[in-house]
Amino acid sequence: TLVANSAKALPDATTVTIGAVDGSSGVLRLNYDQTAQYLWIGDKCKQKGVYGGPESSAPRKLSCFSGTARLTILHDKSGTMMILK
Repeated sequence: TLVANSAKALPDATTVTIGAVDGSSGVLRLNYDQTAQYLWIGDKCKQKGVYGGPESSAPRKLSCFSGTARLTILHDKSGTMMILK
């Protein structure tokens, strides 16, 4: 378990990458709110938004997080493709 134990444990330019989650919990313990550019879990880029562990107030709860703080993700890989003919 990696612990984010200060308000700036993760620099704002960080991309958080967590290997494939096998159902275990608490890969990243959030003791303070953090901000990152992208969140990758396995080979999937998660949508921008606010994430946290089951005990957090985050709207998107994932078992790979623990602690009561939240991780705000600023960007994702979604978008709209337009094909003009």
